[in-house]
Amino acid sequence: MKILCKVSTNNKMQGGQYVNKVGRYLYEHLDGAFKVDKSPNMYDIWITLLYQIPSEYLIESEKDDVDVQELTINLNVTTYDDKLRVNIIVEDEYEKTIGTKTFSFAKLDNLEWLRLEILKFIRKKLEKEYEDYDFYF
Repeated sequence: MKILCKVSTNNKMQGGQYVNKVGRYLYEHLDGAFKVDKSPNMYDIWITLLYQIPSEYLIESEKDDVDVQELTINLNVTTYDDKLRVNIIVEDEYEKTIGTKTFSFAKLDNLEWLRLEILKFIRKKLEKEYEDYDFYF
């Protein structure tokens, strides 16, 4: 008697595997990333960003005494409808989500491109939400 075995040629990763791969890459390659929390189909990365009041809003005597402040955001990476979703959550008393963006799994082959797209998205959302401040990445 012959037993035939079909070998699967489908090497696609599951959504949770994409989340772990992307989350680990972002944690290792984003400046200011200081904490990570992993759970099934979710990867949370906490990032510290620096900001200050632009000098054009200050009077002449205050321009040298402007302190740089810190803002902590939570970059939440998860799956949604066969896509990767990135949420930007400000870590303050309100924990407001200031942006969410999805990426198809097909675009996740180039992680450096994805990192740059996420950084552009973070900058865009922060500049819209906190338009009176300059952010430094």
